[in-house]
Amino acid sequence: MEQAVSSEDSDESEGEEEFEHEATNAKADEGDDSIPFTFGQCPSTNKQLLKLFRGRSSRQRGVIVDRLLKSFALPLNPSVNRPILAGLLSTLLGRFDRIADSSTPYWAEIGELLPCVYELSVIFPETSIEWAKSKLEAIQERLVELGTEFTSVGEGGLIRLRILARLFPLSDLRHPISTPAVLLLANVISFASIRTQ
Repeated sequence: MEQAVSSEDSDESEGEEEFEHEATNAKADEGDDSIPFTFGQCPSTNKQLLKLFRGRSSRQRGVIVDRLLKSFALPLNPSVNRPILAGLLSTLLGRFDRIADSSTPYWAEIGELLPCVYELSVIFPETSIEWAKSKLEAIQERLVELGTEFTSVGEGGLIRLRILARLFPLSDLRHPISTPAVLLLANVISFASIRTQ
């Protein structure tokens, strides 16, 4: 069984290695045999998650999280696995924040992790809702603070809004996340400057 790293382990080059998977060659995608099917521990911090992700492609990272979900499935031991999975969801949402704030968006990793995050969001909707609300509130505060000087939500904001659109249904009337997101986007568009080339 794979052991996740303890929170005491330090990694000085964490920031550099965090996104190194984009340079991973195609041969790494073929080697899913090296990914364990069961895990002894589930990562509850970004550092632990990065240890599992180190040297893996985006697709392999999705496989790792999918296998974590299966290893710690609620029906196996509900009282023990519920807080473990809630911690994993918080860690993955934090991962999305790190990706959104990075200099290059890693769409492949977002695409691979989103189905797992959606599955966890169905089990723990309050965690995802709180994360989404905090992102919408941050954009709203920036819009109110800057007023007519507001130009855009930025690349990180757009990435987060795209993730929100994939996690929450856009078709529900008066949805607690989708409806405020649509109204916020309308306000953002009304303040955004039009650029021509």
